[in-house]
Amino acid sequence: SVIRFGSFEQDGDPKNGAEEIEWIVLAAEGTRALVVSRYGLEPRVFNDEKNLYAVITWGNCQLRTWLNGTFCKTAFGAGHLGMILPSEVPAEKNPDADVRPGQDTKDRVFLLSIGEARRYFDSDSARQCFGTPWCDARGADRGENGACRWWLRSTGVVESSTAVVTETGQVFTNGFSTGHVPHPVVRPAMWIELG
Repeated sequence: SVIRFGSFEQDGDPKNGAEEIEWIVLAAEGTRALVVSRYGLEPRVFNDEKNLYAVITWGNCQLRTWLNGTFCKTAFGAGHLGMILPSEVPAEKNPDADVRPGQDTKDRVFLLSIGEARRYFDSDSARQCFGTPWCDARGADRGENGACRWWLRSTGVVESSTAVVTETGQVFTNGFSTGHVPHPVVRPAMWIELG
């Protein structure tokens, strides 16, 4: 199912204000639910690292800082923020590589891991993601079918890369460089209290 929660610029016209964000409910446990944005909200760099071989993980990347700072302040008022549950976010290992996944974190907003992207979507087509007009206008990394590539939080097969979901919905465990251009889009995920 899809719910509306918070708002973010999506139609490409900032003059008319931000639009409600649509979220896909991936899992429900009691009165809480795990949700992920239905659309890619913004193309962003995972980390703008000048050293191409630097070890960048979810725990020390710029995208994590943006999601839990600027994005939260922009997208959610106090009432909505109060419903977003601080969550233990495990640093899951890439199943196809013997690389360090970094440290577990505690975040309100995060990206899905390789395992979660496979567990919560039942097919490649279900994982496909399209960007909003705002996202597309900012140069999102799109495939020939118009779908966007989107970031996961898991490390790729080398410590300077990050896993992504491709435009066809496949989980690409090799990953892209953390500064990949054009930028894959961001699909925020979070646990929210429904009670």
